[in-house]
Amino acid sequence: GIWCGVTDEGIEKVDFSDAPKQNRIVIASLPGGRSLMTFGDSSHKMRILLGVDGDGSPSLSLIDKNMKQRAVLGTIATRNATTGATTTTSEGTVTLFDGMGNVIWQMPR
Repeated sequence: GIWCGVTDEGIEKVDFSDAPKQNRIVIASLPGGRSLMTFGDSSHKMRILLGVDGDGSPSLSLIDKNMKQRAVLGTIATRNATTGATTTTSEGTVTLFDGMGNVIWQMPR
């Protein structure tokens, strides 16, 4: 079914589901100017996240069956496991992660 409305938290959203409360696709407008669209698999786990942050930074994330982010095209904050430093990638960056969430490849660097 399709549900369209505003949640108790003030999030405007449209849910497409194949069973009660089993969302497969969600489109939402979040506080702070953020917006997102998610796609779920047959077990209703989010597998793709397409979003735009409040500052206009876009990203496309691919998520594995264990709900770990494995690939991101676009802006994302990453943390260096050795130094603890946090950096934010540019919109044209591709970042790949291992199953533990560590960056294993990124271009451009």
